[in-house]
Amino acid sequence: MNKLFMIILVIGSLSINLFASKIEAMKAFNNKDYKLASKLFYDLFLADLQNEEINFYLGRSLYEIGKYNEALTAYERVIIKRDSSRVQLEIVRCYLKQHNFLEAKTVLLELKKDYKQPKLTKLFDSYLATIDNKISKNSYNGIGIIGMGYDSNINNRATSDKYIIGSLEFNNDTKDQSSIFHQEIAILNHKYKKNRTNSIKNSF
Repeated sequence: MNKLFMIILVIGSLSINLFASKIEAMKAFNNKDYKLASKLFYDLFLADLQNEEINFYLGRSLYEIGKYNEALTAYERVIIKRDSSRVQLEIVRCYLKQHNFLEAKTVLLELKKDYKQPKLTKLFDSYLATIDNKISKNSYNGIGIIGMGYDSNINNRATSDKYIIGSLEFNNDTKDQSSIFHQEIAILNHKYKKNRTNSIKNSF
């Protein structure tokens, strides 16, 4: 009986400590002290790895301090247990911060297909319009090459030449005349993206 009482007491004490830590973490989050909140929520995560709420706020805190990859990992732990448009939108926000526009668009198109509420559809369309403005149909890249070299006999032929005009004789002897030479090459590539699967490429 005493052992059972002690076990209950320990479990109760742990629950109270976790609850107090959660309140402290939420207080830091609400006060926008996201660095402290991320630390506190991470400690809570270690104590309860699959807790959806802890993982969600851990992801939100990490997002606010610019740790987008870590935030995505936290959100994915939530998605594994329960699909949520809110969490998916937070994933989109991470992708946008990483300039990963195609991934963000893919998630939004799936959300728009699955969620038909007018408010959500309007929000998805707003995000999609922003992404389409970021994704340029025209893209350019190029390369420039400059080469330089040295030649100890660049200005002369390999053998001597002799010219005789009437009674006059002219000799053009080879001499060691050095010089530096250079060459330049420039290539410009243009790509026009017609849609997600077709594009036109030109090189100049």
